[in-house]
Amino acid sequence: DYQLLPFSRLSEFLFDIYGMKVSEGTLFNVSQASYNALAPFEGSVKEHLINSKTLHCDESGIKINNAANM
Repeated sequence: DYQLLPFSRLSEFLFDIYGMKVSEGTLFNVSQASYNALAPFEGSVKEHLINSKTLHCDESGIKINNAANM
C-alpha cells in the first residue's frame, strides 16, 4: 500500500468522517480485489512505457550557459 495507512486507521477515518462502519477485513478484501482488477492495466501501462521512445519528459526546461533549453 502506497501510503502505508493501516486498515484500522482507515476504518476509524471512515467512521469519523462519514459515520460508516467498515471492518478491516472488508477494507483488505476491497484492496486485494482492486489490486487484482487493475493488474492487467498496470501491465499494459508498463509495456507502453518500456516500448516508448521517451520514458520521461519535463516541460519546465533547463538553463545551460544562461540560455533556456526547452
